[in-house]
Amino acid sequence: MRFKKLQEALDSEFLQPTLCKFVEPPSEAEVLAFSRQRPWPLSEAHVDLLCRWGGSSLDEVRISSLSSIRVGSDDRTVQFASDPSGFVFRYDENEAVLQEDTDGGDTRVVAASLTAFFDDVLLGDQCVTLFGEAWLSALRQHGLVT
Repeated sequence: MRFKKLQEALDSEFLQPTLCKFVEPPSEAEVLAFSRQRPWPLSEAHVDLLCRWGGSSLDEVRISSLSSIRVGSDDRTVQFASDPSGFVFRYDENEAVLQEDTDGGDTRVVAASLTAFFDDVLLGDQCVTLFGEAWLSALRQHGLVT
């Protein structure tokens, strides 16, 4: 199952319930119809993410709703999430995840795929650069990282 670790982080309350706001996600039919309107289709992982948590705020990551999905200025990337610090997360046609600083405009690749972003960067041992040592320590305390 894709995004199993994200579900585990929610179930264990690592992602703090008081900082999570769940909304009714779009149906798969709605997501697929939206995807067909794009110059290139949404990735399968993004479709899954939207169908489970589209539009929900999950503590440190806000999953974009269908109405808030934006394409990059070159139409080669699509936004799938943002964080409370003002960073936007996008993926390209190869599904590489980029972090964009909306204040300065700097963009960098942070994961090879959406799944890697959630499993390894947000909720894994590669979190330190984006979320810090305290985040990694908390992940270990919740058994999400060994």
